[in-house]
Order: sequence, then C-alpha cells, then structure tokens
Amino acid sequence: SPADVAKLRLAMANARARFGGWQRLADAMGVHVDTLRGAGRYHTLTAGVAYRFARATGTTIEALLAAGLRVVEPPRGEGAA
Repeated sequence: SPADVAKLRLAMANARARFGGWQRLADAMGVHVDTLRGAGRYHTLTAGVAYRFARATGTTIEALLAAGLRVVEPPRGEGAA
C-alpha cells in the first residue's frame, strides 16, 4: 500500500544516516545504489528490496511496518563517551 511504501522509505532514509550514506546502505543490502534511491519513488518498492533492507538493519519487515514510535540509540563511534 502507499502507506507501507512511505513507512519503508522513511526507514530507509533514517538508515542512510546511520550507515553513512546511500552507497554504504546499498552495499549492506547487496543492491545497486540507484535501486535503493529510487525504490518507491521511481521504481516499485519490491518485497525483495524490503527484505534485503530488513536483513541489513537487523529487523523484520513486519517491525518496519508496525505502527508506533520507537527510540533508537545512535551508533557510538570509538572514543565516544
């Protein structure tokens, strides 16, 4: 549904910041960066892309689509307090 696509696109945008860019996220998912950038906008957001995204982020598709607000701690770099 359009609502599910919007949720997944938002999750991907958030993950992009955590991974350090679209290219690093695409590498973790095993897809071309253009596939990731255009998913849900210029290309159909397929179940395969959603599955790869969930796997790369260590979660499930169901958790990504579930309603609710979750707080996720930002990754800590070496030497961070």
